[in-house]
Amino acid sequence: MALIYEKYAKKGFRFIHEGPAAECFSCPLLKACAGRLEKGRLYEVTSLREKKHRCKIHEEGVRVVEVREAPVRALIPVKLAIQSAVITFEPQECNNLLCKYYPLCRPQGLKSGDKCKVLELWNKLDALPCGKQLVEATLLRISS
Repeated sequence: MALIYEKYAKKGFRFIHEGPAAECFSCPLLKACAGRLEKGRLYEVTSLREKKHRCKIHEEGVRVVEVREAPVRALIPVKLAIQSAVITFEPQECNNLLCKYYPLCRPQGLKSGDKCKVLELWNKLDALPCGKQLVEATLLRISS
C-alpha cells in the first residue's frame, strides 16, 4: 500500500520512488504514504482504493493504492540469459550516455548485487558500441 498523487493514481502507472520530500517528514501519513517503498525502485500501481487524503505537496490530494515492485528491462550477459533463472544483477560498465542502450545497461529500479529472476528474454545484441554480447531481458528483483 502507498499514497500517490491523485493525477497519477491509475492502474498500471509506473514510477521510481525518489524518497519523501522535506515537507513529508512532519506529515502523520508518511508511513502509509512512502513507508514501505524503497528509494530508487520501480513500482507499478496494481489497484486503487476509494480513500483519498489531503497533501501539503499535491493540491489535488493523494489516493490510497496498492503497488508492487515492477519488472525492469535490462541488458545482461549472454551466459546469464536463461529463462526463469535467478541471477545477481550487475549493471554494465558503460559511460556512453549517448548510446541508445545506456538505459538498459544501467536501468533505473535495479542496483548492483540485486537478486533477480529472469522473466523474459528479448533480443541478443551483438553489435554494441562496447563490443559486448548482451541480451535484453525482463528482470524481477527478488526481495531479500
